[in-house]
Amino acid sequence: MKREKRLLFYRRTFIGLFVFIVTSIIIRRLIWAFPVSTFGLIVYLSAFFCTLALGFINFVFSIEYKSIRWIRKNYDIDFLENGINLDSRPTLPDSRIYCGNYAFASVGKGRGRTKAITLIPYDAARWVYKSKVYVARGLKESFSSFNVLCDEGVHFAIGASDSEISYLLSNYIIKFSHTVVIGYGKEQKKRYIQGLSKIQRIAYCVKSFFNVE
Repeated sequence: MKREKRLLFYRRTFIGLFVFIVTSIIIRRLIWAFPVSTFGLIVYLSAFFCTLALGFINFVFSIEYKSIRWIRKNYDIDFLENGINLDSRPTLPDSRIYCGNYAFASVGKGRGRTKAITLIPYDAARWVYKSKVYVARGLKESFSSFNVLCDEGVHFAIGASDSEISYLLSNYIIKFSHTVVIGYGKEQKKRYIQGLSKIQRIAYCVKSFFNVE
């Protein structure tokens, strides 16, 4: 809900600035055809660059919110939360993953309400694979990332250890998603893309080309 409100705020601000710039240009050219003062030029340039920045932020947040919107559209959150108790010890302690009856919750780093919680249904997984995340310009390996791709190109990526990824797959995900594709490679990618619609394939290919997830 916080992310949704934040995205709505950014969108409204972006639209407001865009309308301000366009309206100002039209009024100046059609009604007040006089040179813009230095102050006015600064205001225009500031609004222009703010609009560009907010446009980029909207793009990033729209991608991030897509998975949340997809979950809310296709699943009942109360149903997915069944069996998940964040006050108890994690099912997979190293990865901070809580396994429920129909989904698992990955709790990110942070304290109290600042923790990011990702809720992923077991039966939503269509393609899963692990990847390595590096820091210090690729010189130091930081952690393993567990990637879960679902319908419509929805992509979840969470931090998880190799041993706990194997446990999660064999004991939960495979039992609910019998046709899940496991591992990364050309053949696995092809099998996943074949399950998408034509529009979803195009969107997935564009995101992959620009390395946007």
